Amino acid sequence: MQTLEAIHGLNLRVVNRPLIFKKPAKTSRDILTEKPCFYLKSDCGLIGECSLIPGLSAHEFLNSIVESRSLDLNAIPKSLPSVRFAVEMMLMQHHGVEFNTGFSLGHEGLEINGLVWMSDKEDMLSQVHSLVKRGFKTIKLKIGALDFEEELDILESIRKDYPAEEFTIRVDANGAFSHTDLSTTLSKLEALSRFDLHSIEQPIKQGNIKAMAELCEKSPIAIALDEELIGIHDGAEKRDLIEAIKPAYIILKPSLLGGINESNIWVGIADELGIAYWSTSALESNVGLEVIANWTSTLNSEKVSGLGTGSLYTNNTFGSLEIVNGRIWNRAGGSIQIKDQSWPLNSKGAHSMKNDCKEKWSKDIADFLIEWFDSDDDIICQTSGSTGTPKSVTHSRNHVIASALDTNKFFNITSSSTVLQAI
Repeated sequence: MQTLEAIHGLNLRVVNRPLIFKKPAKTSRDILTEKPCFYLKSDCGLIGECSLIPGLSAHEFLNSIVESRSLDLNAIPKSLPSVRFAVEMMLMQHHGVEFNTGFSLGHEGLEINGLVWMSDKEDMLSQVHSLVKRGFKTIKLKIGALDFEEELDILESIRKDYPAEEFTIRVDANGAFSHTDLSTTLSKLEALSRFDLHSIEQPIKQGNIKAMAELCEKSPIAIALDEELIGIHDGAEKRDLIEAIKPAYIILKPSLLGGINESNIWVGIADELGIAYWSTSALESNVGLEVIANWTSTLNSEKVSGLGTGSLYTNNTFGSLEIVNGRIWNRAGGSIQIKDQSWPLNSKGAHSMKNDCKEKWSKDIADFLIEWFDSDDDIICQTSGSTGTPKSVTHSRNHVIASALDTNKFFNITSSSTVLQAI
């Protein structure tokens, strides 16, 4: 990707918008009901997501960026990867970086894995059945928090219904197994191997390089490094890590690795050393996920990525991503058209529309779109006063979306319909 020059003199602000899980998300480390999330926004329509996972990053540096009124990657420590990713996203938007792949143009979908969160056996099996009905052929399970024998029982039940010839299973231990008692860890990997698993992510905690290297050498299941890559900033150190451990796979999370350019360094090293890889999100909203998915479409990686996490939230941001039959699609390309002018249907396009249009009614539409894209507040509308004194009515964003979908359904309005808007 091209060098992204800094830009200065911007009016910036930070928006705190926690992402709310539809149901508690359990890993071997924690149970999450919401995920901290901050957006860095500019008045000219640039937006970057600072995706934070408790214990993995910090957000205080965002305020200093606002005060500096500048977006400069060189000014951001590599120890703040999610902040770097947010700024990099905004610079990419400003400089017009395009991916020009079949996915980014909306012609091709990317195959993704379906994610099963830790729960009791009945619920986990229900999650698997639901994912299979939705067209997923690769299933990823979180393991390491339940009794190990119970987890084996769950995997056995899954394999009875979904054989290895038709369905791929990945598991993610999030460092749950012992790094001091490798014989016990290897026995667990041996027990897991009878279910024809594709791979296991991060079986032991990061930082135990010698132990991880031994596991990679002896494990009957291919091992993928995930958290192990976090915090490794120097290029030589990256190479040393991969050469020392020799994993089968590495997993790329741009917001936890410092952005797209930093992730590309890992890609280059992996390609040179013959290590396979795939990308996944760090539970971003659609804002960050769209960038990661578009970047993923440029990679010569394992074809199944982990990019379907946007559906986990009750309050995900509006976006162009859609999951259909186990694939994620980019439905971008929507536009605002007035006479012979056209603008992208996004925040930057709405700001440009307001600057370009002369008619008041066009500026009013642009103002609403700017409010929709740049704010997370409820929508306040004014009644006409035809049946009483005019008053303000507040609508939640979810209610506005539901009303629009119901209107489309009732009148059979599709993306190809032409609608006359009275002014």
